[in-house]
Amino acid sequence: SSEVANVALKGVGTVITEMVMDAEESLSLAMNVEVLTDGANALSTVTAEGQEFASQAALYEGQFWINLPEQGWIQFSLEDLPAMIGAPANFTLDLNALQQLGEDILAAADVAVTGEEVINGVQTYRVDVDLTNAPLFDAVFSLFGEAPFEGLEMGMSVDKYLISNWIDAEGVTHKMTMDMVMSMTFAEEGQDPITMVSKMFGEFVFEPLTEAIAWPEAILNPAPAEPAE
Repeated sequence: SSEVANVALKGVGTVITEMVMDAEESLSLAMNVEVLTDGANALSTVTAEGQEFASQAALYEGQFWINLPEQGWIQFSLEDLPAMIGAPANFTLDLNALQQLGEDILAAADVAVTGEEVINGVQTYRVDVDLTNAPLFDAVFSLFGEAPFEGLEMGMSVDKYLISNWIDAEGVTHKMTMDMVMSMTFAEEGQDPITMVSKMFGEFVFEPLTEAIAWPEAILNPAPAEPAE
């Protein structure tokens, strides 16, 4: 298996997403991603090409942090995530079920070593993880329980989902690509269904981290929590 944790690495990549609505309207977006990790801690920055958009998140000493435009760095737990992203009130997130979901999906994947490549002077082996036939969305819908949006029927299918990792003999990932094509159908009661096809391709390269991560002061010395009223 690939291991990035416990190794000081810098990962840089781009994710390009193209969405086509009913075979007519299209939207393309390129996201640049930088991830710094010094072991169990990680700091990520995401920017959108051609737009004034930046998002930062961190995992530091077992705690999750996110940098919000008006609030700055705030600490949160995964249980708080649905409310933070504005999910409907009936949306719930079961962390145990989420962990089981990940294990079930990986168990259904087809894994194969498909090649070799020297990257930055290091011999690596390409490992392809094909998740095309994994029950991704069946598992996701069962995780949510009830549909999160009342009156909206949703259908999803995966036409392609391939993750490739170039891993050295120590199990360290030097490059990773992701190639995914999926279709989503939305139908409101009394309305014609709308189909959206999403194509996503991402490529990331990893190299040793040569400088210490500049952790934000708000993470290193968080302000005391305000007492509950």
